[in-house]
Amino acid sequence: MTNKERAKKIKKLIGFKRNKKILFSRPADIITDVMHYCDHYFDHESLDSKYDFENEFRIAKEYYNEETA
Repeated sequence: MTNKERAKKIKKLIGFKRNKKILFSRPADIITDVMHYCDHYFDHESLDSKYDFENEFRIAKEYYNEETA
């Protein structure tokens, strides 16, 4: 999947859609839900602990930097 395709996938979730339910109105809404997800679900690599959002965010920034380099 290209970076443009990734962006289009998220675009489908964000913003005003006439006659359709709006799930998210801005990127911050998605990020907040990911934070809640990290609070409630266990890390698949370590079933003893839940996801650490700050660590996941750091990893995401590394992925982003590699993908846009």
